[in-house]
Amino acid sequence: FWASAQHPSGSVDEWYRHEHSYCATAFTTFGIAEAFRRVRAQVSTADADRILSSLARSAAWLSTRFNGEVMNQNLAACAALWTMHRLTAAPRWLTAFE
Repeated sequence: FWASAQHPSGSVDEWYRHEHSYCATAFTTFGIAEAFRRVRAQVSTADADRILSSLARSAAWLSTRFNGEVMNQNLAACAALWTMHRLTAAPRWLTAFE
């Protein structure tokens, strides 16, 4: 469901259509990434590829944003990027996290 609600950019909406919410994208990307990390062994290859593709789009979108007025959202984005690094070992996500 989450992947189907995602914009091509990787962002998701919170309340309004096409708002591309930093908050909603940060928190849900972390939640989906962490849940997937825990159950990955039980997920089919096709589903795992789709989930990772959606997570990568969101992580890429998050990696170019920062809002100095909402540190809890920035921390959620950091948690999402760190978890993506743990899932994929891609240096890109570690750099974005840092």
